[in-house]
Amino acid sequence: MYTLYQLGISVLFILLFPLLLIVGLIGKKQRAGIIQRLGFGLSHLSKKGDNKRLWMHASSVGEVQAARALVNEIRRVDSKVEIVLSTMTPHGQEVAKEQLPNDVICIMAPLDIPFLVTKTIRAVSPDIYVCLETELWPAILRSLKKGGIPVVLMNGRMSVRSLVTYNYVKDFFKQVIGNFDKMAFITKADMKRYIRLGADKERTVVAGNVKYDLPLPTDCESVVSAFRELLDVGEEHEVFISGSTHTGEEEQLLPLFRKFSEKGNFIWFIAPRHLERLSNLEKMFEDENIAFDRFTELKKGASRKNSVVLIDVMGELSHLYSIANYVFCGGSLVAKGGHNIIEAAIWDKGVFYGPSMYDYKDAVALLESAQAGFPVKDVEQLIEKIEYFRENSAEYATVCHRAGTIAHAQQGAAKKQVEIILQQMN
Repeated sequence: MYTLYQLGISVLFILLFPLLLIVGLIGKKQRAGIIQRLGFGLSHLSKKGDNKRLWMHASSVGEVQAARALVNEIRRVDSKVEIVLSTMTPHGQEVAKEQLPNDVICIMAPLDIPFLVTKTIRAVSPDIYVCLETELWPAILRSLKKGGIPVVLMNGRMSVRSLVTYNYVKDFFKQVIGNFDKMAFITKADMKRYIRLGADKERTVVAGNVKYDLPLPTDCESVVSAFRELLDVGEEHEVFISGSTHTGEEEQLLPLFRKFSEKGNFIWFIAPRHLERLSNLEKMFEDENIAFDRFTELKKGASRKNSVVLIDVMGELSHLYSIANYVFCGGSLVAKGGHNIIEAAIWDKGVFYGPSMYDYKDAVALLESAQAGFPVKDVEQLIEKIEYFRENSAEYATVCHRAGTIAHAQQGAAKKQVEIILQQMN
């Protein structure tokens, strides 16, 4: 059955090859990486000396987040390991080059066709292949296994819907996952679903989600105290933080600010995802006759005078969540895919977000499983939910505690998974 699959894919590729060339000539996005996907343009991948080389495959943006956590931990443990990271999408490639260390070699993954896969494997010459989450490409896995290269699945997951789908091709799926030497899963439920489909129980382990293995400062209380003093925020204040917002979201959130600021102790902290938008935000508030402070000026010693603070510097948001009463995740009221809501949850904060969270579906699932993540369709619904929790503070405190519990459960995942990777490689 496996050979029939490979034969079918090869025939399909031969039939579609002229179309692929035409597409490659038409659009820049479609053309991006097509040469590497066909197994060419990889001459720069020659190894440096006798160093071990790890090939990590991350399909797109979501998997790149997991890859970043593993790469950082690998670098902490063994800085000599060479890392090649492949992605399936141009967007994933862009994010990988932007977020990963400069010495990580980023390439486009080959099309899952045996002779193309073989060319790429020869060029990369890996000592181990790390497959992230659900990227199960049969030809790649089979070719690596035949070549005696260890193959591991890290941060593995499987939804109930996928379980039902794969069950129709259970025998084939069992052959595919039989290529793995070791599999680490996010949850016990994920592991059980793989075992039901034929995974060897002895090769499986639960290791948490590396994407959300976020460290806290060694002294959290001092961080909270420092921010409260710097920003003149007391226990009597209500702090609303909209983190990593995109164009159009601040305008949508204005009615929320106007409604809740009537009490006078409501403070809105806005952290735009891109700082080049600051001038536009300042103009918007000036046009709305809303006075604001800039975070950088407060850090220089100025006193906060207003109920709106623009976070005009990168790197502060993840710790700033520590003083929030309510957190809204930007990039979710507009079609940007959301951002990492676990950064707030790790501080024992429930998180509110709009309908566009497609880049962080697993984080949403984690928080919603504990009833600590709150989807809203629009700002009107966001206002309603915050009003509810203002009137039910004990319930909200429980919610926030659950969010923290879920977030803390992810800590240590990167260390566990890297130990498995290095053990299999060595």
